[in-house]
Order: sequence, then C-alpha cells, then structure tokens
Amino acid sequence: MNEKAPVSIITDGDSSMKFTIEKEFPNAHHRLCAWHLIYNATCNIGKPQLTSMFKKYMLGDYEIDVEMVEEFGVKNKNWILDMYKKRHSWETAHIRRKFFAGFRATSRCEGVNSIIEKYVNSRYNLVEFIQHFNQCIDHIRWKEAQADLTSVNGKPSMQTCFEQLERSTANVYTLSIFYMFQQILVRAASMKVINMRQIGSYVIYSVGLDCTTNEMWHVFFCDIEMEFNCSCMRVESFGIPCEHTVCVLVHKDIDELPRSLTKTAKVGFQNPTGFRWDSLMLSQYSCLMDWFRQLANIACQDNERFIFTREMTMNLLKQFKEEDAI
Repeated sequence: MNEKAPVSIITDGDSSMKFTIEKEFPNAHHRLCAWHLIYNATCNIGKPQLTSMFKKYMLGDYEIDVEMVEEFGVKNKNWILDMYKKRHSWETAHIRRKFFAGFRATSRCEGVNSIIEKYVNSRYNLVEFIQHFNQCIDHIRWKEAQADLTSVNGKPSMQTCFEQLERSTANVYTLSIFYMFQQILVRAASMKVINMRQIGSYVIYSVGLDCTTNEMWHVFFCDIEMEFNCSCMRVESFGIPCEHTVCVLVHKDIDELPRSLTKTAKVGFQNPTGFRWDSLMLSQYSCLMDWFRQLANIACQDNERFIFTREMTMNLLKQFKEEDAI
C-alpha cells in the first residue's frame, strides 16, 4: 500500500480482527459497525425503547452514561457494560474528529460482496473463478467510468441563494459530493455570525441559527493560510465543510472552497508502476481487454490462428514501444 496504513477501519466487532488491527495498524481508529450494534442490542437486550435510545446516542452527538439505562433494569448486563467500555468505538461524540467519510457501517463492503456473488459461486474451479471474477472487476470499473463521465459532463442546477459560491463549488466537487454540499448550503442560509473576536492570527466566529443563540458553533479562521476549523469537526470526520464554515465564508465574501475533492481527482492519480488512469483511459482499457479476451478464446482453438495472432500482436507491441521510445 505504498507504505501507507489506513487511518479508519470499520468492523463488526470480531475480537480477532480487533487484535489484528491493533497490532498491524496501531494508529488506525477502529469503529464498530452501527448496523451490527443495533442488531446486537436488539438480540441481547430485547427492549425496543432501550434500542431506540442506544441508536440515538450512537448516531447523535451525545455522550452516554451507564446510569441512563437504570430505568430499563439492564445496568448490570454484561453486554451493556462491555459496550460502555467500548463507547470510544461507536459514540459519535468520540468519533466525530476521526475521518470516516460518513460511513457508519460495513455496508459498502457488504455491497461489494453482493456484486461479486452475482459472478462467482463455490462450484467454480480456479480458472472459472478467475474468469468470472475478472468480469466482475470489469463491470465495477465500467460503472465507475460511467459515473466519472456523468460527473465530468453533468451541469447541476443552482438551488440556493449563494449562487456564486454554489456555482464555483459545482466546478470543484463531483456531482454526488456537490448534491450533498447543496444541502449544507441550504442549512447555512438559516445561520448567521453572532460574534467574532481576534486571537493572534486567528479570528474566532461564533455561528448560530437566526432564531436562537442557545446553541452555537465556533469557526476558527486564519486569513494568512486561508485555513478554517469548526468546533463541530465535521470536515475532519466527513471531508466536506459544514454549514457553520460556509456561513463564515459567506460572511467574509469568499466564493470559493479549497479544492480537496475535485472532478479531476482521479485524472492525476499515478500508481506505483507510473501508469496514469483517468475515465477515458479506463474505458478504453476495459474495451481492449474484452476484445482481446474474445480474440484469445477464438485464436487458441486453432494452431494457425494462434501463430497468426501471436505474430500480429508481437509486431504491434514492438511498433508501439518503438513509437513511445522516440
């Protein structure tokens, strides 16, 4: 992995996986899958009201206290005590500064498994497995290339009062990220800067709703480096600026966001072999692989066709290498 280790890992809580993660990735934050936690709460406790409260504290920005479960009569249950000890692995209040890109469950992994199951099964031998697995990979790459093409060529409609900021963001983010950011812009429209104070090179903005100041967030802004941090820490955990930060940007008449997630993020990606991938190249590669696979299946059945195809391929490969060397 280019000497890089994951910073965030989500599992179902298996003890052997937990041990391995702590050993191999000591700096990674291990999060427990939200779906498995709710399922286990239902199975181990069997009290719908407690499960509902558990879900609220798991997904909301609250810190749970073991005394809160006294009314349900399960305070001394082993599962409750165990989950309380592990609260740093599932409570949003403890996890919000850790980057998980919005994932709370292992659903993405399960989704990939469901796709693979459509192409392979236990009856295949090794050769059949590899052939069908390659078809699965081709399908995934093709869908990704289609999504990239849609994102590059798509032009979303502007829907908020911050049209200039929204339009510049549409040129920076992918379509799927932009649609999520649009909702943040909508929420930012109902907020305002209530107070501000200067501390050194930083300005601290207190941001709240128009109708109340009971709940405020603090955005730290540095003019020198154009750096901003919010007390909600959503950008650290999700990767997209929050509505509080957007409110400050609007207040300061800043109409562009840092280009951390762009439509062309994959264009400049370079793997260890030095090969550069983008959507067009990925599509062409997939097409060529499919055609060459069909050609190989036909040519290998006849010796003359095999020799002819081999010679043509080797000559073509030699020609391309010579052209690239010029």
